[in-house]
Amino acid sequence: MLNINFKLYELNKNFDLKSFIHTKFQKYNNLYMTIDYINLYSNKNSKNYLFLFEKNKKSWAHIFQKSEINDKFIKDKNIKYYDIESPYGFYGPISNSEDKNFINQANNFFDQWCCKNNIIAEFIRFNPLLSNHNLRTTCDISVERKNLFFNLNNLDNHKNFKIFNSKIMNQINNYKKYNLEIVESHKDSDYFDFIKIYLENMKNLKVHKFYEFNDKFYKELLKLIKKNGYLLICRSSSEVIGGTIILFDKINVYYFLSAINKDYKISGISNSLIYFAIQKTSDIKRKIFYLGGGNSSSSDDNLFKFKKKMSNEQCNFYIGKKIFIKSIYERVCRNWSFSNNSLYKRYNKYLLKYKFN
Repeated sequence: MLNINFKLYELNKNFDLKSFIHTKFQKYNNLYMTIDYINLYSNKNSKNYLFLFEKNKKSWAHIFQKSEINDKFIKDKNIKYYDIESPYGFYGPISNSEDKNFINQANNFFDQWCCKNNIIAEFIRFNPLLSNHNLRTTCDISVERKNLFFNLNNLDNHKNFKIFNSKIMNQINNYKKYNLEIVESHKDSDYFDFIKIYLENMKNLKVHKFYEFNDKFYKELLKLIKKNGYLLICRSSSEVIGGTIILFDKINVYYFLSAINKDYKISGISNSLIYFAIQKTSDIKRKIFYLGGGNSSSSDDNLFKFKKKMSNEQCNFYIGKKIFIKSIYERVCRNWSFSNNSLYKRYNKYLLKYKFN
């Protein structure tokens, strides 16, 4: 007799996700599989869940954020509909089995559950360092863009850590000409000075409010930094002029947030911050420094070209899309387009476009 079981866990602070992952999915232990990271992005309009499907000691799990669809796009107050997506970061399914039949069965069961629970669509950001896109077999999967990282496993014994060519090293050392210093800071005041610079830069870039984080996010991020990260700052004798937030787990290091005061037209500060972070990655015995991708999928994207100079390997970043209830999804998108005509051209290609309003 087959032993099939499924459970749905709400990922709040009462759930010991770390122990759960360690017990059932040890090879997937990483920063994103922690309650502290997931709860950075919790809000009053959504909840985070872990869906677990098991059969004869084989396990398949999927973490997602479930959000209620705005009533004005449904136009039926008697029924609630939802969408699901990866919490901001890299997720997708995980499994302790490579059995294709089991993985397909888990996916089909999950799809049926979504339909029964009025979930109209799903958007997934797979983890590019795990290549776990093969574990979600019933959705449309594509390469969204290239991501970049620095693999310290590929380094020989570099004297004085001269891992870049002379042109990049000159940029890295340029900040010293201006009596600036780069240091690791543990001061809360430096952190909030950095956040002010970051927010000002986001404002100047006219980023949509969907990508803005609330005050709770920055307070929780500070707590996470103190447990699983550090802050590098570049400062003059009187003020913080930029910095970068680095997060890490037992295997990888992640380039999380970075910003430089736009009033300082000094080249090489961002290069220097990354260089210092790569050195620190070596010091704390981690082997992968993950930089991420550009602002677009283009190889000519300026951020991508900058990160490419500071990395030595690339990987594919996959995304997944699935529509469960087509008629309701199309109604929501249609009603969104009627009331957000000015946003249509920019966001229509997004699966969950109706979140932009």
